[in-house]
Amino acid sequence: MSKRISIIIPFLNEADNVENLVATLNNFFVDKAYDVEVVLVDDGSTDQSVEKLADQKYGKYEIRLIKLSKNFGAHAAVRAGVQNASGDYITFLPADLQDPLDLIDRSYEIIKNNGVDIVYAFRKTTNNSFLEKNFPSFMHS
Repeated sequence: MSKRISIIIPFLNEADNVENLVATLNNFFVDKAYDVEVVLVDDGSTDQSVEKLADQKYGKYEIRLIKLSKNFGAHAAVRAGVQNASGDYITFLPADLQDPLDLIDRSYEIIKNNGVDIVYAFRKTTNNSFLEKNFPSFMHS
């Protein structure tokens, strides 16, 4: 029996990105060695994100949509996703797809081959501008 991975995707006002998000997920989750549940958590969007998500055709994965009553912040959205996930493993993905999807496969391989329960990944570099990287330090000068 294959394992199930729940992918938590919190979002806020992503109507312009919904079609790209779903198309990318559909293309990625074809013939995987694990089952997939995508838990989309709307953190109080005021645009048409939820309606656009409802109109999409989803691929070979289960979809779950959770709608929070207002914007509670990313941490609350992630927590709501975790509370509603049913997978053997849970991971997180930003709705704007700034993290590569192949991290899911790579993390799963580490779990499967090494008998670990948790895999932690972090970025060595970002594509942020000079101002984005240094704004917090300017605030404390």
